[in-house]
Amino acid sequence: MKTHRHYPLPMLISAMTRKVRGHYNYFRVIGSMTSLWIFYREVVKLLYKWLNRRSQRRSLMWEGIQRVLKAYAFSAPNQTRRAV
Repeated sequence: MKTHRHYPLPMLISAMTRKVRGHYNYFRVIGSMTSLWIFYREVVKLLYKWLNRRSQRRSLMWEGIQRVLKAYAFSAPNQTRRAV
C-alpha cells in the first residue's frame, strides 16, 4: 500500500482491489471466511489511515471511506461454495 499511496484515488482503489482479490483467491478455502473478513477490515483500516495522511487535516470520516469503497467497488470476501 505504501508504494501506491500517492496515486489518484481511482488508481489507488483499483490497485488495492486487484491485490486484495488475489489474496482472497489464494487463501480462500471452505471455513476461512472469518480470517478473510479480518484481513478485509485491516486493509480498510490501512486505506483509511493512508487517505487521511494526504493532507494536514482529516479528509475522510468512516462514512466517507464507506462511500469511497462502495463507489469504486472495493471487493469484500464472498462465500465459498462446496463443489458437489
